[in-house]
Amino acid sequence: MVDVIKATGMEYIASNPGSSFRSLQESIVNYGGNKKPEFLTCTRTRNLRWRWRMVMPRRRASRWASSAHGTVGLQHATMAVYNAWCDRVPVMMFAGNFLDADKRRPGVEWYHCVQDPAAIHRDFTKWDDQPVSLQHFAESVMRAL
Repeated sequence: MVDVIKATGMEYIASNPGSSFRSLQESIVNYGGNKKPEFLTCTRTRNLRWRWRMVMPRRRASRWASSAHGTVGLQHATMAVYNAWCDRVPVMMFAGNFLDADKRRPGVEWYHCVQDPAAIHRDFTKWDDQPVSLQHFAESVMRAL
């Protein structure tokens, strides 16, 4: 997954680390060397909009991605995604979600998972997908790009 993201030329992934994509964030830092993309830690998912606003002039010329932890992360990131849409600034968004109930750990992973996580942003996003395999992830990322 990191190789696919690197192939897109993404410069940054802003995120509040969450358990639903823990292996991806660790791979970006350890396997990917935390360069292109660089993992930018936000204290809260809703702070993504401030992180994006900080670099507004440069953001139009660079490639940004963001990841959100489950439904709560998506809800907090909603204004940031909406503002990016209003400004016509492209952002690739990754959301952590466990579709297979047999694979979810008890507690938070159950509370934060839904059948259609992209529904909250669908009215102001260009395209969304819910990949279920590595091949599907690669195709989705390239199509989103």
